[in-house]
Amino acid sequence: MKKLFFVYSRNGDTFPILSSIKLPDFLMYKKQKYVGKKAKIEAVLRLSNIRLLSTLTSQQINEYIAENIFNTSLWVDYYEIYKEISSEFDVLSEKYELNYTVSVEFNDLIVDIADQRFLYLLTQELLGFKFKEYNGLENPIISFNRL
Repeated sequence: MKKLFFVYSRNGDTFPILSSIKLPDFLMYKKQKYVGKKAKIEAVLRLSNIRLLSTLTSQQINEYIAENIFNTSLWVDYYEIYKEISSEFDVLSEKYELNYTVSVEFNDLIVDIADQRFLYLLTQELLGFKFKEYNGLENPIISFNRL
């Protein structure tokens, strides 16, 4: 069985990105702006204009919140601000550049081309490394040709 794959580089990286479909030049995605202790630090800042150090551990931040905000009149406001901060996203874009197309011939075993193990094996072969098996998947790749 043969399948065509498109090999891209992302934002100038040399590590290949494989796709069974053509990708647009730019892909946009959302990423959470604040997560974990950064969200708590930002919530404290917006609530009380006190900037906690980013070098503090999560436990130290939790202790500060427990001592100064929890079970006080500020708690409701803090929690609302925290929920708002947790739902903030940044929109990011990544540039994908098509490097080449590769035709892959693999054995007739049923192969899910979206299986991460198969994609790992193919990526490694493109980088010059051949594995007989990866995480329980016997390497189904017989050959490949760059087009």
